[in-house]
Amino acid sequence: TLWWECENGLLTPAESVSIQVPTAAIMTAINSWPAHGNISEGQDYWLAPFFDRNADGNYDPADGDYPVIKGCCASYMIQNDRMGTHTPSASFPIGLEIHYMFYHYRTWDYLNNATFVEVAIRNTSVYDYTDFIYGIRVEPSIGTFNDNRFGCDSTTNMMYF
Repeated sequence: TLWWECENGLLTPAESVSIQVPTAAIMTAINSWPAHGNISEGQDYWLAPFFDRNADGNYDPADGDYPVIKGCCASYMIQNDRMGTHTPSASFPIGLEIHYMFYHYRTWDYLNNATFVEVAIRNTSVYDYTDFIYGIRVEPSIGTFNDNRFGCDSTTNMMYF
């Protein structure tokens, strides 16, 4: 964001001395951020979170918009059950959309080896689900197949491997 402000004359040269120009890889990540879906294909317009500099409701990096992530690096994933057939279960779509942000912090302590996940569930159906339970299936593979262990600390809402 500082680079964009410098490029667009919002910072004076003295303020922009230590600003690095983003690499091509960073610009590709910013430009390809999945902020909006294709509504003609049944996708939601609002997908991955972003900062909307001019508040026009459209993601446009040329206008200074950029992805909103947690941590120092993140991955964003969306799951839904509306687009494909339900062959294994022979069930109908229920219209839930699950948004995940997996993120990390670069530190020099135990957090450097941790992955955090934020989960947001959106009901895109016409039904009100009053008794809903959500779970994540985890299959850790650390070391060899016979020494994988995991646990849960419910007081801190944390899972560990």
